[in-house]
Amino acid sequence: PESVQPQGFLRAWTRKEECLKAIGGHLFRDLKRFHVTFVPDAPAALLQTTVPGRRAHEWQLCHLEPATDYLGALAVMAPFDAVATYRLLG
Repeated sequence: PESVQPQGFLRAWTRKEECLKAIGGHLFRDLKRFHVTFVPDAPAALLQTTVPGRRAHEWQLCHLEPATDYLGALAVMAPFDAVATYRLLG
């Protein structure tokens, strides 16, 4: 729906960017090599990749909301059960 398109775009962008950082890719050349979930109710996941030697099922994505109006993602090539986040005060 049109009402969630901006949020969906930001989710897709941060998740793809995190996958690129994880493999050391080039931001503008390699974004199309990753297909990720981006619908607000869907869990973060790498659906498909065309990066040689990489398989989507080997990766795990985690959606992060570190603060109000901020989105982030974590991409790792090993399974994990949970991600702990902390807020620094001061």
